[in-house]
Amino acid sequence: MGNFLWKLLAAVRDYSLMGHQNRYIASGAVHELCFRVREGLPFACICLIELLIKSALARTGRDFKVRISHMVWMGNHVHILIRAHDADQCKKFYMELQKKITDAVKRLLDVDRLILWEGRALVAPVLDKEKAIERIIYFYLNPSKAHLVESISEYPGVSSWKEFLLAESSVAAIHSEEIPWIRLPTIKKLKSRVLTVPEDRRLTNELISTATTTHTLTYAPNDWMVAFGISAPEEVNAINQEIQRRVKAGEELLCKERAAQGRSVVGVYNLKRQPILSSHTPKKRERKIFVLSSCPKRRVNYILEIKALFQHCSSLFRKAKIGEIVTWPAGIFPPSIPPLCNALYRQ
Repeated sequence: MGNFLWKLLAAVRDYSLMGHQNRYIASGAVHELCFRVREGLPFACICLIELLIKSALARTGRDFKVRISHMVWMGNHVHILIRAHDADQCKKFYMELQKKITDAVKRLLDVDRLILWEGRALVAPVLDKEKAIERIIYFYLNPSKAHLVESISEYPGVSSWKEFLLAESSVAAIHSEEIPWIRLPTIKKLKSRVLTVPEDRRLTNELISTATTTHTLTYAPNDWMVAFGISAPEEVNAINQEIQRRVKAGEELLCKERAAQGRSVVGVYNLKRQPILSSHTPKKRERKIFVLSSCPKRRVNYILEIKALFQHCSSLFRKAKIGEIVTWPAGIFPPSIPPLCNALYRQ
């Protein structure tokens, strides 16, 4: 079954409209977004970086492109669980977010050109409740698995853990925070990539003082459950309690494993003093999974449906190449159409 699934995934992945990997976003569905940087650790656990990340998130999400349920920003990548209310708006959300983060880092480093992100963003649909719970637990165990801190509650980087714990047992529960919009011209080149705690606070406060506008950064920790027909407060509470219990159990197991190996975590003190874009060699990349489901049969059926959709798009692309007007299905990433021209003859 495993080889069969991988062959199907490869078939979908290798199928191309214009030589690019195809992606599809379903409106109202739950998706995991993951972007990784090419090299280094740009997302240091300092106040300055937290401000720039949250400013980019709030500005990008100002028109409610998506609902953010859970997220964790590690040093070189981010995991975000979202529900896309509109497929096209979801595409705009993560593309704009990546650009704003890149532009901010470029200003800090005073460089004209920077290829920050590795490849294309992972946009993976989550097909069932069990897999969504598994992925949320994975997010929050990341800092402990990376031996940064003992628990996500100690992690000084950007995450939605605190908002998750404070959320009421309702799918409509939200947590909002007013974030200053940091405009690019106000971001100055850093004299050093290593900031002391007082310097970090001073630079952060200076940026905040230049802001003339704020945007609301909204978390909706339970919104993802809507996609799976969950609405009863008792069920919402039970799911969240399970997630918290399993995160704690996972952290305790990792703590025991570290003790047995005689190793320790980096710790909050050291994390807050790490330089921006410190050198880091990522581990060997694992293959990307483009569909997330706890049920193999459901995953197979989804892949076959998407493959049929891409074949339909291929026929649309052939028509578009000869000048016909076509309507692309919602959620598809249409390819660029080759320019059309008329042959001119001189008498």
